[in-house]
Amino acid sequence: MEVLLDAIRAQAARIMRLDDANTITDERPLRDLGLDSLMAVEMRNALAAQVGVKLTATLLFDQPSVSALAIFLAKGALADLFPTALAPETEADLAGLDAAALSALLAAELGDE
Repeated sequence: MEVLLDAIRAQAARIMRLDDANTITDERPLRDLGLDSLMAVEMRNALAAQVGVKLTATLLFDQPSVSALAIFLAKGALADLFPTALAPETEADLAGLDAAALSALLAAELGDE
């Protein structure tokens, strides 16, 4: 999962012309960091090219943070690569997730992001 988060952060940093992708907090909406609508389209196109699927025009408005994007992609276009990473079936699976991953998972399940 970290590979996916890193790839999304790298695309966001490139598009927003940030020097360091690691300054992007996974839960913070990218628009808070300066992502505008033209950048959102550019990022959607770059992500679509990377994963090889068509993504909706509203992707970055529906999934505004790195963690929300990662969960969306892992559950959809990349589900074969992350079959259990975001769908823990047991309490033990949940115990292995950090607070950020748990928050992102819960937000995605509730549709809060």
